Parts: sequence; C-alpha cells; structure tokens
Amino acid sequence: MVDRHIRLREAYQQAYEAGEGLLKALREPVTPAVIDRVEELVNRREEAVHQAASLFRPGDQVPFQEQLQALTRQQQTLDAEMRRFVDELARVARGAAQVKSTVRGARQMMSPGRRGQMLDEKR
Repeated sequence: MVDRHIRLREAYQQAYEAGEGLLKALREPVTPAVIDRVEELVNRREEAVHQAASLFRPGDQVPFQEQLQALTRQQQTLDAEMRRFVDELARVARGAAQVKSTVRGARQMMSPGRRGQMLDEKR
C-alpha cells in the first residue's frame, strides 16, 4: 500500500509538472514548434493522469486531497488557456488560408495562359 501511495504521489506530481509546462507553452505565440510541444505535454500529462487513475483506490481522496485540488484548479486554468490557444490557432490558420488564396490569385494572373497574357503589357 505504501508503495502504491508513493507511485500515486509521483503520478500526481508528473501530471502537475506536465500541466505547468503545458500552461507555459500555451501562453507562447503559436508556432509549429509550440504546437509540437503542446501535443507532447498533453500526451505526457494524459499518461500521468491515467497512471494515477489506475493506482487510485477508494479512500485515497483524503490523503491526496491537496494534490487532487491542485490538479483540479490546474485543469480549469488549462481548459481556459487551451480554448484561447485553439482560437489563436484558428486565427493563424485563417490568415494562412488568406495568404494562400492571394498567392494563388497572383500566380493565375502571372501565368502564361490567356489571363496572364491579358495582363502582360509587353505583348
């Protein structure tokens, strides 16, 4: 039982540390590297939470009340930060789609086809 409590405490600590790293990453500007880091930390935290859940037994809520409350508060903060991050990611994706559309239009105008010839003033 003591060994299980030690492993449970370690799993809670790992989940909390991954959550703190995740909060830090979610507050950074959206870049491919940050997205990869967020994914890595989400997976690490999820793994630690699953480990803790598999070790948890009835009655553990009393000796681990402080850790459970800290993880619950952290999860609420993570939920809010993740919503903001996803909204920012969607904004970046919309911006990238607009740039792609603009580039596609410019390429069409400059293509050697009929539309491109109409814009070519040298001919």
